[in-house]
Amino acid sequence: AAALDRQAREEQAGGFDLDAALAAAAEPPERPPPPVTLDDLDRVIASPDLMPPGTDVQPLGRREYGLLAPGMRERVRVTTDPAYYEENAESVALWSPGHPLFRAPDDAGDAAGDEPPAAATLRDLLER
Repeated sequence: AAALDRQAREEQAGGFDLDAALAAAAEPPERPPPPVTLDDLDRVIASPDLMPPGTDVQPLGRREYGLLAPGMRERVRVTTDPAYYEENAESVALWSPGHPLFRAPDDAGDAAGDEPPAAATLRDLLER
């Protein structure tokens, strides 16, 4: 019994630092840089020859565009500037992978449920 009491006192004295454990768990893992950045995507949307056929893009301001793609009834405001998006999220969409308005320039199989092209394809387009 004395050994158990001593062990309990030692554990209480050293204690488990819950704050330190939570802080360590909250740290996001280090990720590699993305293969395509929003700056890259801005160059794509600003270049009509890199956009999918039938897509009409009108520049509206710095990194802000009116996007009208085949099948859309109305032009939609999009941006490639995350800070501008955060300030205007109620009236503008962030044009980036994962958003329903984003279509990669050579995404011909989208209607068939195919995956969008790899980021390397976009990088190849940008290096033309």
